[in-house]
Amino acid sequence: MFACGCYSPSPLEGLACSETDRCPAGQSCDPAFGECVSFPRCVPGSIVDGFDAVVPAVDACQPWGVVFGTADVEVRDGALTITPTSIPGSYGGCDSDIDHPTPFGDRGIFVEVPTLMPTGHNLASFSLDGGQVRASLSTLQGRLRLTDVTTEVVASAPYDPVAMRWWRLRPDRKAERTIAEYAADGYHWSRLGEADGRPESVIIELAAGLDQNAVLDGIPAVTRFDHLDVCPPR
Repeated sequence: MFACGCYSPSPLEGLACSETDRCPAGQSCDPAFGECVSFPRCVPGSIVDGFDAVVPAVDACQPWGVVFGTADVEVRDGALTITPTSIPGSYGGCDSDIDHPTPFGDRGIFVEVPTLMPTGHNLASFSLDGGQVRASLSTLQGRLRLTDVTTEVVASAPYDPVAMRWWRLRPDRKAERTIAEYAADGYHWSRLGEADGRPESVIIELAAGLDQNAVLDGIPAVTRFDHLDVCPPR
């Protein structure tokens, strides 16, 4: 008489957890779903853009948004590229449809930022505007910053272009706050800080430009955004 079975050395995923709970070895608590997982889940949301159109649209922000500002905004080489003019204060990017805000679901909204202008007086930002509640991740003067609806900086850290390549804003429904996080790979997130409030729906903005004190030496550099609300590659 023989008996057989399957041996799986890896613990099962999906155990309920909170951010302070311990998960089995090799797993962590996915804060968006409250489950222990080897890699956080990723489910594309209502706005998905890998900026990989074969034929770029006349408006680089279509179909989910519109171009604004004085910078040159286009889809090029698989990314959204934003190049300001040589005039201090030049700024622009993409805004999503103000008449149809995007649901701000539990897993949040995130974007890859593979290339930034030098972070002296050059600004790059990823913002979610919920009216009375606004949260924005941005770089300025060598720091990654979280600002709220008052435009006050509520958290910041020295900007590391490798460790902070991915930016995410997500809701904390229990605390009624918006959490800002960064990651090197789009999966393993570190918390930067949190802003007051948690909107139900938001207007998405991706933007870059120069502040009024910028002194240019040559042609302005390009900021590139990629993988807006798209599951990042493993």
